[in-house]
Amino acid sequence: MERCPLCKTELFLSRSYYTTENDHSVDLPTKVFLNVEQRCRNRQCTHYNRVVDVEKQLVYDEAAAIEEQTGATAQ
Repeated sequence: MERCPLCKTELFLSRSYYTTENDHSVDLPTKVFLNVEQRCRNRQCTHYNRVVDVEKQLVYDEAAAIEEQTGATAQ
């Protein structure tokens, strides 16, 4: 768990949402990410209830999925 850079209090997860890269391009593989916003929970901190960090995690990589499928069929 991340901490607020000002007060060092643990952040809380406030919101999550998906984003994509190369979704509109036929030439490039699509990637899907889960983004998780983290906010400060300390009421005395100037960052209180503000998004302090966004963790971006790769959920799906079309290139890796294709490689996995072609590798599995080649064996």
